[in-house]
Amino acid sequence: MGNVLILGGSGFVGSALRPKLAEAGHTITVLNRGTKTLEGVVQLKADRNSKEALAAALNQMPKEIGFDVIIDTAAYTLRQTRNVFELLGHKTKHWIHLSSAAVYKEADVHPKEDFPIGGAKVWGDYGADKSAIDHFLLHEQHDVPVTILRPPYLYGPNNDNLRERFVWNRAIHKVPLFVPGDGTTHIQFLHVDDLADALVLCAGTPVQESMAYNIAAEEKVSLSNWVATVLNAGTMTTEVVNVGSAAADFTPRHYFPFRDYSCCVATGLFDQKMHWKPKYNSISTGLHQTFASYRLEALSERIPITEAEVALSKRLRGQQREA
Repeated sequence: MGNVLILGGSGFVGSALRPKLAEAGHTITVLNRGTKTLEGVVQLKADRNSKEALAAALNQMPKEIGFDVIIDTAAYTLRQTRNVFELLGHKTKHWIHLSSAAVYKEADVHPKEDFPIGGAKVWGDYGADKSAIDHFLLHEQHDVPVTILRPPYLYGPNNDNLRERFVWNRAIHKVPLFVPGDGTTHIQFLHVDDLADALVLCAGTPVQESMAYNIAAEEKVSLSNWVATVLNAGTMTTEVVNVGSAAADFTPRHYFPFRDYSCCVATGLFDQKMHWKPKYNSISTGLHQTFASYRLEALSERIPITEAEVALSKRLRGQQREA
């Protein structure tokens, strides 16, 4: 096993990844801003937006110590990637980058890895910035082979995005859940533990060429079915309303955890080449595991009601009275 540097390492993905790397026998160094103290790893603290700060942090390492693999879990802009890559790209055997399905442009089918990237308009700067990183790593640098993983939505314990926790919180407080449109838009997921397993597999597999892979559980669910599955995992109920055109003046993210846009990818290439299968191919199983990881008190801490939710409650009550 080798020396692995994780960029990021203390957040949602990093918290799942670190123990799995350690279990596989890797020596772990983490480079991040140091907002959380991490046990059992060498922790270098720097803001990756500053190349000077990065260089100063890396100078703390003994000169004879190198990194066999670098796993970047926290790059959101090309500048962040370039800053680290210019210091370390030529000093590692394998660069692994966590990207996103948001890199793909609009498509009528679930995109494969060779589909055009650039980010669909709905993703804004996030999709465009992630695409710029992917393009740089795959086409503009020639120092090191790169493996890029492009998952759709992630979920699981310690999710720092308000997704499944949002639904459970609303149900606990008997607040209605408003689902965009008619609720039929399909989305796709990857459990964070499955992502961590895939990253560990990549870290232990020598590579000669750079590749990008879509990675996800095969199951795709509609927005309405996702809500029902989350509620079922917590044995909860609350009013669920498909808002239709009533929310035309609000973007879905103002009242719901997801955009009203299909986020699904064609999978299979990574599974075949790396002999990998997700443990949580059923989102129901993964959500039950996720719910069991939380204390009810933590899920009960009130998540503020948004202005959009207040407005939709009034509008829909008014429509019911008129009917």
